[in-house]
Amino acid sequence: MNQSNAPPDNVPNEVVGYVAKVEGSRDKPYAVTKTDAYEGSVTFSLSVWQGEDPPQPGQVVLLGRVIETGMGFRAGSARPKPIPIKRNKWKDRKEQR
Repeated sequence: MNQSNAPPDNVPNEVVGYVAKVEGSRDKPYAVTKTDAYEGSVTFSLSVWQGEDPPQPGQVVLLGRVIETGMGFRAGSARPKPIPIKRNKWKDRKEQR
């Protein structure tokens, strides 16, 4: 039996998904996401969103602490997926001269 609160090794800490839509009332807005990691959708409350701006449909996100509920899957954390910064190879070569 797993004695710690850490997830088992075969469960990812975060999964990549994309926002399908944002809905709900003003008091309880939530986002619906799609991901290959889970069948169906994964929702998250905007109260757990860790981005500077609200999530937008089509935005790629990282979902964490996903649990299964009677109504589907819910993420306990959500944040924008960072965009990797590509180095300018031409500039690097020029600086090496």
